[in-house]
Amino acid sequence: MSDVRDQLTNALHQLGGTATLGDLASATALPAGTIRAHILAVVSGTGGRVAVSDQGILVYSLARTRRPRDHARLRALGRALYRAVQTLYFGGLVLFLLAYFVFYVALLVAIAIAGVAMLFSGDGCDCDCDCGGCDCGGCDCSGCDLCVCPDRKSKAAGSPRQQRRLQRRAERADHREARRARFAERRRRRGERRQARLRALRSRLGMSVAPAVLGLSLERDQVTKKPSRLRSVHAFVFGPPSAPVDPQARTRNLIAYVRESGGCLTAADVASLTALDLERADALALDLAVQYEGDVEVSEDGALIYVFEELAATAGEDLDFLDWLSQQGTVTVSEAARHLGVDAATARAHLERAARRHGGRFVHGAESRVVFNDPRLERNLNQAARLRDYTYAWDRLATSPAVLGVPAGHRGWIIGFTLLNLAMSTALMLIGRNPDGSVTLFEQDWGPLLSYSSDILVLGALPFAFSLGVFLIPLVRLFARMVGDRIRLRRNAWRVFLLALFHRLEDSDRVTAEHILIDLDLPPMKDLRRTARALLERAVRDYEGSVDPEGYDEHGGHTYVFERLHTELTSAAHARLEVDMSALRVDKIVYDSAR
Repeated sequence: MSDVRDQLTNALHQLGGTATLGDLASATALPAGTIRAHILAVVSGTGGRVAVSDQGILVYSLARTRRPRDHARLRALGRALYRAVQTLYFGGLVLFLLAYFVFYVALLVAIAIAGVAMLFSGDGCDCDCDCGGCDCGGCDCSGCDLCVCPDRKSKAAGSPRQQRRLQRRAERADHREARRARFAERRRRRGERRQARLRALRSRLGMSVAPAVLGLSLERDQVTKKPSRLRSVHAFVFGPPSAPVDPQARTRNLIAYVRESGGCLTAADVASLTALDLERADALALDLAVQYEGDVEVSEDGALIYVFEELAATAGEDLDFLDWLSQQGTVTVSEAARHLGVDAATARAHLERAARRHGGRFVHGAESRVVFNDPRLERNLNQAARLRDYTYAWDRLATSPAVLGVPAGHRGWIIGFTLLNLAMSTALMLIGRNPDGSVTLFEQDWGPLLSYSSDILVLGALPFAFSLGVFLIPLVRLFARMVGDRIRLRRNAWRVFLLALFHRLEDSDRVTAEHILIDLDLPPMKDLRRTARALLERAVRDYEGSVDPEGYDEHGGHTYVFERLHTELTSAAHARLEVDMSALRVDKIVYDSAR
């Protein structure tokens, strides 16, 4: 097999990279059947393509440019490194968030006990004034409002002098309260102006919270499930867990479409299913034909159609028939014959097979009927529908991901823990060292409590860094989401535009901006019309379209022509009408190796 493919590859190179079946046969002397069996694999393996000439002749071409590198391994390596860093950081975070929280609480309790002991270690005089010059040792409280000493009576509170002092104190308190109110009002106005500027900036940069393009706005993912305690910390920092990615999701979707469409596939179909441009859609359809033994046919209109007869064949029942059985519950042979449009014997065979596979039972009377009350029928129907269900590109719109993986109302304990660690680690890093090597904390000499060189790093810097990361990482993720939302919105707008474009191309190969707005039920506004024209110009580049120099709509916009897309869509639709779906379904086993 490798020798045949090497010969075909060398022959293509000798023929200038483009050849027909006759050219390859003359260059290699291989039989036509052998060439047909291997040429698609050769073209796909070298990044080439299959084209159709004006006369309907297949032309096989090698890639004239280097194929893009496959970055799957690089992305997998990046994801592995990110998970490793994530695990290391989360392990350290748990240590500093929990272990150091206990240490800091114990330290605060020790400081509180020491402060109380110092408070009660005085000479028994208690002054509640803030004059700063009160000598409590001798209870000489001249200038103070009130001084309570055990060996001297307090000053009289009812003297005129005392009343004037109390009045001045009340006036000063009112003045301070008024200043606080004015300051709060100025701060509120500054905050409103700052928010207005931020909204204007986000709008100018296209980073608004809920922007809209073509009438679309991003939906926000909401976190409703409360994770466990330990998992909450991880979800708070790194966001909710991402859904598992199926690397074969695109292939499964294409196969489901092929099986539902009678085994016919075109590059235009691939583009509608994946939102890829025609060049990459051609390559993907060719790869699918190589992997699943597809064949290439040319329609009467000159469109290239990939046919997958083996892929479309199935041993299961018709989904429409199973769905009808589940709705009926009890079915007679004559009813099944009328529904299927076959004779009674064929209908009875279908019912017997369905009863055997899906839990039905025959009830014999005046007319035989089958009762389907077993849950296996509904279960098998749902499973078969999932396997044959496919989605177009516009059915899969991106949403704005949640930043925090913890629902609102369940984050307070994480924030409280982190703030305490952050405050205590900051205080410990600001401890000063005296010339004699002792440590000064809160203007009191506590002696050699810490080693200033190494312990200050362990007890201060590291907890500070990890605690600060609890808030910084979500902020970075929030900014990344703001930037990514703009990309997601553009991608969604493009996919919704494709919905209107492919809907219009089923009837005509000519499209205008007004057609797009009408199909999307959007008002004919100037901005929307400009957006639709910009998307049409991109579609011209991606889907081999053109601009009709003489075609204008009523608003002076161009008419865009997509001849290839229209031809492939209509040709594939006609080819599917000619497919006998019953011929692709296994009805009777004539030989079984187990018997």
